[in-house]
Amino acid sequence: MNEDARRTTVFVPAHAISLEVVAWSSTDPHVGVAATLPGPDGHYRLTVHTMVRTGERLSGNGVAQRVATDPVALASSAAWELLASRLAPIESEEQRPAARAAVEDVDRRVAAAAADAGDLTMWELRPVIVEGDRFALHVRAFPEGFAAFADLGPEVVTISGPHLPPVLELQRRESQGARLLPDPS
Repeated sequence: MNEDARRTTVFVPAHAISLEVVAWSSTDPHVGVAATLPGPDGHYRLTVHTMVRTGERLSGNGVAQRVATDPVALASSAAWELLASRLAPIESEEQRPAARAAVEDVDRRVAAAAADAGDLTMWELRPVIVEGDRFALHVRAFPEGFAAFADLGPEVVTISGPHLPPVLELQRRESQGARLLPDPS
């Protein structure tokens, strides 16, 4: 692990049995954490991806860069996280055409889900509890599971998995690169 990696905020489910950083950026405050939770039929995993708003920054070559945190971008990210995670790996060249078709199908489904981001008949509103405050969690059901997103103020999250717990409570933590730092409490 790079000890010089930037510390960044990450949200994790409050009642997780185990946590693992599965995605991070060395340049931007984006972190994905897979959490194992107890369920009525055994354990299951949720993925929570935290993106910290950093404002619009000007790169060295004069390009404006920012974290896309609008509902359409978040709906697209959440749906992609769920659906792409279910794609089968390619084991041979013969499978390449079928794999390409599967990815194109995921792209079509993601685009449709993102286009409906503001439609409350397609993206149900449920509460997500963060440090005692209730935030709006936009949830869309798919045959493969669910995709969700929430605007938490300075941060936004996307969440995906096989099913959503009845009450979702997130805790704020910090990570440094691929390492989730100890809970200070």
